[in-house]
Amino acid sequence: MGVKMDFNKLNQRQLASALGKTDRAIRDWGCPRNKDRTYSLPAVIAWMVEQAEDRAGSNPKAVSGGKWLDEYRRERYLLTRMEREQAEGELLCRNEVATLWASRVCEITSGLQGLIDRLPPLLLGKDRAAMREIIHEEIWRLRDRYARSGKHCESPETSTLRPIEAGKR
Repeated sequence: MGVKMDFNKLNQRQLASALGKTDRAIRDWGCPRNKDRTYSLPAVIAWMVEQAEDRAGSNPKAVSGGKWLDEYRRERYLLTRMEREQAEGELLCRNEVATLWASRVCEITSGLQGLIDRLPPLLLGKDRAAMREIIHEEIWRLRDRYARSGKHCESPETSTLRPIEAGKR
């Protein structure tokens, strides 16, 4: 799984990233801080809503239709959706997938290198048809090893994931 983030203990850069603002903007706003000088995203959002309500006065539409609030709600929805997909196993950590696939590529590379020493004794004295059959079997053995089911490479028979419709993702 990916890195877990404590939304109640964000540093200035993390908060700025979460809100789509610069570090300087966060510093200049005077957002509320925790005792350890970190930021709590829920507390900062509540503070921002309160600030917007104070600025809007008696006009509630100024708050509900505010661009930043709509943007925050959209981003929060996307973040929640990503967290749900990750928990359900539909969203995978890029580094983990890359590491597992790199190990598969290493296996195939090793298998191909091994053919240099493995094939000559097997092919010695064989006719063309027999050589072809031996090479064909060796290739299929390598393919099977590479294309086996694994953590991020399930066969259609064992897959628990729903098929992705065309045009989605």
